Amino acid sequence: MKNHMHFDTLGEMVEFAKKKPTCSVNLQGSRDRGGGTGRDHSWTWGVEFDGAVSLAETGYPDGKKITLLAEKISAKLQSEITVHDSTVYDTSGSYVDVGAYMSGEPECMVEFVQTDRPHCKVISIGVDMCYHGGITAKTIAMRGAVIVALIDALEQFNYRCEVTIYAGTGWQDSGDPKYQNSVTIKRAGDALDRDSMAYTISHPAFFRRIIFGAWDNSPWRKAMGYGYSGVQTPLYEDDTDVKMNCPQDNDWTESNATQRIIDAAKECGVSFT
Repeated sequence: MKNHMHFDTLGEMVEFAKKKPTCSVNLQGSRDRGGGTGRDHSWTWGVEFDGAVSLAETGYPDGKKITLLAEKISAKLQSEITVHDSTVYDTSGSYVDVGAYMSGEPECMVEFVQTDRPHCKVISIGVDMCYHGGITAKTIAMRGAVIVALIDALEQFNYRCEVTIYAGTGWQDSGDPKYQNSVTIKRAGDALDRDSMAYTISHPAFFRRIIFGAWDNSPWRKAMGYGYSGVQTPLYEDDTDVKMNCPQDNDWTESNATQRIIDAAKECGVSFT
C-alpha cells in the first residue's frame, strides 16, 4: 500500500506525531482546541494535544476505570465459559466407580482432568481505530474494555496475542483506504499491559490527537483535505486472525460485551462455550 506508515512501537508513533506539522494550520486537526464542555469535551474528553502526549508517555491515571471494567467483563465471561473435562481412572481420585470396585479392579477411582488447551498459538488481532464523528467517547471506552477483556481471555486459554491498531481514511475504487497509519502495541511475547492499552484503545484522545498528529505529519496530509477524508475500513495484514472493525453505532454496553468477545474469538476458531 503506497500511502501507509507503520510504526513498530507506540513511542515511535508518538514521537512522529509530536513533530511540528508542516501542513497549514486549518488542516491541523490534532491541535484543534478541544477542551471545555459539550461536544468539544466528549470529542477528546477535554484533552488537548500536549495532554494526549503526556498520557502516552507518563501513563493514564484514570485508565484504572477501564481496566476494572475489563476485569468485570472478563469475570462475567469466565462464569459463562464451559470447561470440558475428561475422566481418568487410577488407584486414587475424586470418587469411586462402584462397578469397577465391586469387580475387584484396582484402578477404580475416577479423577477429572481439564482438557488440554492449545500450546501457545499466536493470534494476531487488528483493531480499527478510525471513528466517525457520531461515535461517542463512552462507546470508545466500552469497546476498548471489551478488547482488553478479549485479549485477557485468549491468553488465559494459553494463546499469545499480537495487537496492531490501524487508522485508515479516504476511499479508492478497490475499497481499500487511500491513507493509513498503523502501530503494533503488543507483541506475542509481551505481557498484557492493561493500563497502557486502556489509553491507546479506550481513550478518544489517542485517535483524535495522536493518530491525527501522525496524519498531520504525513507527506500526503495536504492531499487528504480538510477533515482527513472519510473513515474507511483499514487494509489489515494478511495474517490478521481477528479484525475488530470500527463500530458503526453506539450499541456497546456491558450487557452485550461477553457476546462480542465470544463472536470475535470465533473468527480465529476459538470457542469459549
